[in-house]
Amino acid sequence: MIYEKLQNARVLLQNKKIKKSGKNQYYDYFELADFLPAVNEILNELKVHSMFNITREKAILRLVDIEDKTEELFESPFVKAELKGCTAVQALGASITYLKRYLYMNAFEIVEADILDRQTVIPAAKQKAEKPCNEEIVYKTLNNCKTIKSLNIVFNQYKGKISDLSKFQSAYTECANKLKSEVTNEGTN
Repeated sequence: MIYEKLQNARVLLQNKKIKKSGKNQYYDYFELADFLPAVNEILNELKVHSMFNITREKAILRLVDIEDKTEELFESPFVKAELKGCTAVQALGASITYLKRYLYMNAFEIVEADILDRQTVIPAAKQKAEKPCNEEIVYKTLNNCKTIKSLNIVFNQYKGKISDLSKFQSAYTECANKLKSEVTNEGTN
């Protein structure tokens, strides 16, 4: 039942028309405060509990259907934020915030066109200077991933280098669903 509730939550959140409040010199982006209150309200209504945890190796967002106890996990490798002029604790806090934000965005399919927005304001000369990647090889690599962790690494490494980000995100989602399905099928055999 968690899958049905998660899909309902995505649609309910999409209908709320949340706005981006985060800004930097290149683009606007969603901050946790932009969507987390709406997500919590929707999850409460649907009777779904969300729990974010972090270890030295990974960050995990667990969504649990309170009624039937089914659950879905979203994971990301732990990556330490590298920020100039901050303490180790501040860098840890930034890492936690970024990972939580990205996991919720992944779980609720909150789309940001930050890469595309950024490319529209970068001078054309700088865009041409960036080395293009072989997209055919990138897609093959994505399709050959055996774990969600390796899939996330490939996605994050190339998401800013692929010409059609929407197509790349769709391929990533398809691969992730395939891997999750394989794990689920192995568990039922």
